[in-house]
Amino acid sequence: MANFTVKLTDLTVKAWFPPTQPLEEPLIENATGTYTASIFGTSVGYYLQVDHGTRVNPLRLGQPVVAVGKDPEGKWVTSEVLETTDTGEVAMFKGPYEAAIKHS
Repeated sequence: MANFTVKLTDLTVKAWFPPTQPLEEPLIENATGTYTASIFGTSVGYYLQVDHGTRVNPLRLGQPVVAVGKDPEGKWVTSEVLETTDTGEVAMFKGPYEAAIKHS
């Protein structure tokens, strides 16, 4: 197993909608967090922990989201589509979200 982790700033989390529905709903803005890709043989899992930020819309358990933030070098990083697993003060997400895979 291998883990690749990056700290993110200027992080925005938005609700994910299938490409046929061009909607946008920001959920968390101006956040910081950690994005991790874990490789298990031929499988990859993605995890996002959002530590701080402004909640602009409520999170729902199981809600699909996508996040974008800056890495320590200032480069933009976009997450895979993730599922909301914890809506607490430290929000948690994991993926890939199965419905997104079917729509890609």
